[in-house]
Amino acid sequence: MGIDDVLNQEVLILDFKRGQSKFKENARYTTVQFEMGGETHVLFTGSEVISDQLERYKSICRLSRPFGKSIGTTR
Repeated sequence: MGIDDVLNQEVLILDFKRGQSKFKENARYTTVQFEMGGETHVLFTGSEVISDQLERYKSICRLSRPFGKSIGTTR
């Protein structure tokens, strides 16, 4: 599932982790596990904005439980 499939959709974030890219030097990526429409999905993104937002929510919620979030764009 690509990022375009979840833009502006309400999803339930189950977990995520950040990692160092094996393909691009000095690049990071984020793996996001989420639920949408009753099904569990995994999304890989290089978006620093999404990664930073997830880290911010994690520190607020301590990610002890899933949280709802709409992934959107700003224009």
